[in-house]
Amino acid sequence: MKSKSLAFWLFITTISGVIALLLLCTQNVCRLITFSDSTGLYFYSALVQANAAILSIVGVFTIFKIQSIQSSIDLVKNILVAEGGRRITIDNLVEFDQMSLENKKSAIQNGKYSKAILPLFNNWATQIEKINKIKLSIKLPTRLLVVGIVGDSIGVLAANLVHENGVRIESCVLCLFLLLEIYIVIFVVDGIFKAVGD
Repeated sequence: MKSKSLAFWLFITTISGVIALLLLCTQNVCRLITFSDSTGLYFYSALVQANAAILSIVGVFTIFKIQSIQSSIDLVKNILVAEGGRRITIDNLVEFDQMSLENKKSAIQNGKYSKAILPLFNNWATQIEKINKIKLSIKLPTRLLVVGIVGDSIGVLAANLVHENGVRIESCVLCLFLLLEIYIVIFVVDGIFKAVGD
């Protein structure tokens, strides 16, 4: 998802949420709405379960994606080990493996290794960059999901208290939580698209 598209959906969601809040908070609409004692409990527990499911799907997706990239790095390592010291020693290979990404790039650019195996090292560094990109792109959505789970859990605990304060407040709180959920889903989808977009 492009940043313009993300901004558009966030804008539309915010405007829709504000309109819904204004409608829910008017006296005439509040008279038409009735909530049972368990409505808030069902609503918040459903949100907790949805966030937990989304978090697990994001986690599984991330693990599989990183493992597939790691397998290509392992293939490069095996090819270099198969060289058996003809173009690189095992000590140099271990040293390269333990370097940070920046040091790997500088070692490649400085011509520290044979030109015949340079494409393999470039591939290795590129794959590590992909892994770092995936980790970075899911960091915000994962944190938002955790915030959503904690917030919805607090909502479950406070559902009866909110219900006792009247329909108007309960409607506004439920609408705010729903708006938060929509934001979380938008950021999760955006993070996954960023992670996939090699």
